[in-house]
Amino acid sequence: MIPIAFSLLLLFSCVPDQKTHTDDDDTLSISYLALGDSYTIGESVQEEERFPYLLIHSDFVKPHTIKDYKVIAKTGWTTRNLLDAMDKEDLKINQFDFITLLIGVNNQYQGKPFLEYEEELRELFERAIYLLNGNADKLIVVSIPDYSVTPFASSRDTVRIASEIKKYNDFKKELAESFGARFVYITDLTQNAKNDLSLLAGDQLHYSAKSHGQWVSRIVPEVNEIIKTQ
Repeated sequence: MIPIAFSLLLLFSCVPDQKTHTDDDDTLSISYLALGDSYTIGESVQEEERFPYLLIHSDFVKPHTIKDYKVIAKTGWTTRNLLDAMDKEDLKINQFDFITLLIGVNNQYQGKPFLEYEEELRELFERAIYLLNGNADKLIVVSIPDYSVTPFASSRDTVRIASEIKKYNDFKKELAESFGARFVYITDLTQNAKNDLSLLAGDQLHYSAKSHGQWVSRIVPEVNEIIKTQ
């Protein structure tokens, strides 16, 4: 069911963008919201090594300062957990210039029905786009890493894990395209951990600063496209 808040989107569609600039008109003041789970919060790495932190501190096509930087993510969260967490936050339309969304691995890991993932991911898209004042192209959807190649998963059915992760990502990409959101594929980068353990954090399941940096290299071009028009 489409959230009531989202159904009011047309009512707010004429709300002007409230961009804040520094005294230098060429410097943007950017606000960024990161939504997700352990891969977003950066389990087993330091805050400054996590991809949201690396992303907002990256060099973009325009120089920028950070007005607002917020992460809503926690290890173990499913799509339902993220929706519930967002309910508790005071998030406003036009508060953020762009949003990243990386979620779904715990739906797979916990064996949740795929239909739940489909319905709840759709609702997450709707809520994020609502916060972006209907600008779906400011939502950056990131694919789910493939943990089947990690030492942690070695005693499990790795073929099944990889197959299910692909199914989850295929749906996520299809949904992003249908909404007009941006889809960034990083799964192939995470699969390289099979032969390069430096891509993994100390727990041999989550990803190292090196991996997070690789993800950012693929996300930055999308951010550049977004801020070119600001």
